[in-house]
Parts: sequence; C-alpha cells; structure tokens
Amino acid sequence: MDAVKREVEAVHAVCARSKADLAYIADHRSDVLSLKNTVDTLLPRIVETDERLSSLDARSKVIDTVHSKAEAVATLLDDVRGAFDLLVEQRAVVDQVADKIAGLEALVQDARVVSERAQRRPEATNWLARQVKNLRVEPRPLAAVPLQGQPEAPETSQVAIAG
Repeated sequence: MDAVKREVEAVHAVCARSKADLAYIADHRSDVLSLKNTVDTLLPRIVETDERLSSLDARSKVIDTVHSKAEAVATLLDDVRGAFDLLVEQRAVVDQVADKIAGLEALVQDARVVSERAQRRPEATNWLARQVKNLRVEPRPLAAVPLQGQPEAPETSQVAIAG
C-alpha cells in the first residue's frame, strides 16, 4: 500500500505541477495574445518598409545616374570654357593681324602712288633705283628727288629695311 500511496502522491504532484503550468499559461495568455496582435500589426508595416526601401534603392540609382551626368556636364563646361578662352586669344591675334594688314594696305597704296609718279617721271625712277642700291640696314635720310625746274631737297624721308 505504501507503493500505491506513493504513486498516488506522485500523480497528485504531477497534477499540481500541471495545474501550476496551466495557471501560468492562463496568466500569460493575455500577454501571448497581446504579442500576437503586435506581431500582426507589425507585419504590414514591415512589408510597407520593404517597399519603401526598394523605392529608395531605385531612387538612389537614379540619383547616382544624375550625379554622374552632372559631373560629365561640368567637365564639358570646363572644356567649353577652355575653348572659349582659346578663341578669345585667337581673336586677339586675328585683330592684331588685321591691324598689320591695314598698315600694309596703306603701304601698298603709298607704293602704288610712288610707282605711278615714277612712271610719270623717268628721272625719279633712276634716282629711286640708285637710292635702293645704296640702302643700308639702319635708317638714313634719303636725298630729295630732283624735280624738273626746281631746286633740290625740299623734303627728306626715312627708309629702313626691316630685318
């Protein structure tokens, strides 16, 4: 009988533990339901957050593309500025050349006038040929061209050979 009594006590002890476990579960059932409701509430938010992250990743790729294109445009603008500066410098050179050409055109016009005068006066042509033979590198006054019926040397000119 002692053995049966011990077995009954063991069963009572197991029942007491089961009752305590059941009471613990009953006490925490509201906590479990609360956690389940919280998880159920958070699941749609997690999905929404995942969608937002995907959208942000796509926007980030677009932003990176726009950034690289902006850098390319900035580089292109630097190249354009350099080309513009070069054009400005070339324009200055062209202006200088145009000024020199204008001066040369005046010299050519003067040479034509002298040539026409020389053709009209053969003695002046001979005088001019002698003066050209006598030219030196340094400027010197030219002897006046003798005019028919006039005294010599009314005026002098400077002639130089540009080296």
